[in-house]
Amino acid sequence: MLRDAHYGEWNRIKSSFLTKIQSGRFQSAQAHSFRCFWKFTTLFWHTFFVSKFGFLFVVMTAALAEVAPQASPISHSSPAELDLQVENLTKSFGADEKVLNGISFEIERGQSVALIGSNSSGKSTLLRCCVRLIEPDSGCVRLFGHDTSKFSATQLKRTQAKVGLLSPRTELNPKYNVLRAVVEGAIARKNRALLWLQSSLLKSEREQALHCLESVGAAHLTEKMCRDLSPVDARRVAIAKILMQKPQLIIADELVADLDVRSAETTMDLFVGLVRSAGLSLLFSSHHLVDALSYADRALALHEGKLELDAPVGAEDARVLRAMYD
Repeated sequence: MLRDAHYGEWNRIKSSFLTKIQSGRFQSAQAHSFRCFWKFTTLFWHTFFVSKFGFLFVVMTAALAEVAPQASPISHSSPAELDLQVENLTKSFGADEKVLNGISFEIERGQSVALIGSNSSGKSTLLRCCVRLIEPDSGCVRLFGHDTSKFSATQLKRTQAKVGLLSPRTELNPKYNVLRAVVEGAIARKNRALLWLQSSLLKSEREQALHCLESVGAAHLTEKMCRDLSPVDARRVAIAKILMQKPQLIIADELVADLDVRSAETTMDLFVGLVRSAGLSLLFSSHHLVDALSYADRALALHEGKLELDAPVGAEDARVLRAMYD
């Protein structure tokens, strides 16, 4: 009742001022002052109602964003069943530094592909070009059957959310504990407001994060701060975070390059095993020939900016790969 009375009084005053403005009885400066006053008062009432009903508003907005149909550039029923196609890709840094020269290859759904090459051969640049983190000079990159060069910024972001990126440089927020860091992996595929609700109230995202941590053998680390993790544990948590993202394709750049031999082998066994059991596609780079022979269905050999080999992994191809390192 009191609020209705306030509204009635405010409407009476507003009508009186508007009548004066329209009749020319106010100078322009006075009219401008009233307009500013009106905007301020409107903002006040808006803030009042948001403070009263803000929580309900967040819940409804997040729920609608999650269930509303969205136009997506990704088709999961691509006739060719290819998750990544690269055609005649080139990239240079400066006039005299051509890093990639006419690179072409494909990755079928569910396939594990190793990108092998010596240090400074252009592996990292190629991987980043595949997801448009670096723009190629020419050529075509198709993700999930669609030419990424024709995407809007929104379409590109949605498509990139279907790709999990891993490297030794994958950052975990040092201020987060492990569980929260893994929950953050869902941001790529979820509305941020809904993620907050689910992680803080409904607990479903936390349960998923715990499952991801259990799958990498790191469930005991949930309350540990990310800044206190060992390199091996940090790599396991990063893998759990990528699994939380629920990607369709994972691109890993020298994932275990900074680990000792035994830890690297254990981590790769775990990682590739999880990827294959989930039916995901994988493109990983390494300068170790044994990684291609142990974990890949196909090997791509990059040498001086050119793709020298693209073939299923086998004894014959192993000899060719070894020759490239001699």
